[in-house]
Amino acid sequence: MVSVFTKAFALSVVVFAAGILVGVWFDSSRVEELRETLTKQDISFNDARLQNLYYQIFSNETEFCESALKSNTDFSLKIYEEGKELERFEAVNRFALQIVDQKRRYALLQLQFWLNSVYLKEKCGKSYATLLYFYSHYNQEAANDQNVQSRVVLDLIEKCGPEKLLSAPIPIDLNISMVDLLREKHSIAKTPSILINEKTLLEGLQSKDELEKHIEC
Repeated sequence: MVSVFTKAFALSVVVFAAGILVGVWFDSSRVEELRETLTKQDISFNDARLQNLYYQIFSNETEFCESALKSNTDFSLKIYEEGKELERFEAVNRFALQIVDQKRRYALLQLQFWLNSVYLKEKCGKSYATLLYFYSHYNQEAANDQNVQSRVVLDLIEKCGPEKLLSAPIPIDLNISMVDLLREKHSIAKTPSILINEKTLLEGLQSKDELEKHIEC
């Protein structure tokens, strides 16, 4: 005869396993949702790049700058909102390892956007600021400073507006060769670190007041 304790234990195991399966399914569905979002971003960015190429070939410089800057600004607003969504997703994700691959894709989109922004700023003589925020995905010791730094950067973006301060968060330890190139070029040795306007590197946690010394918006 099966004891009451054995039945209770078996029931607990079933409930626990069911909870894990539901959690895995829920996280997988969120990863799929994130993948769809990044795919849409990828399409939007490549659409903007093709528009830029078209205006370079078939338009005069004034028409090119007006259209290309508008496309880039629209993409800036989209990628800014999707970045906040990615942070919310990562905060509740517990099971799916696919988040790392999605963060690589997002980082590559951010780098493409940054390079396009730098090109347009120089070609069209615009005065917006660019900011690359380097952080570690794996280093838990830096997590607190990075979380604070992220909020500081977001506050500054809110103050300036995402069309005046074009920012991109970049993970330094996800095996991305373009990121390794930037780390070597600017001698980035710790996180958080911030690169402003492709020249000024600030290492360690920076206050909003300190960032505003280097950014006009």
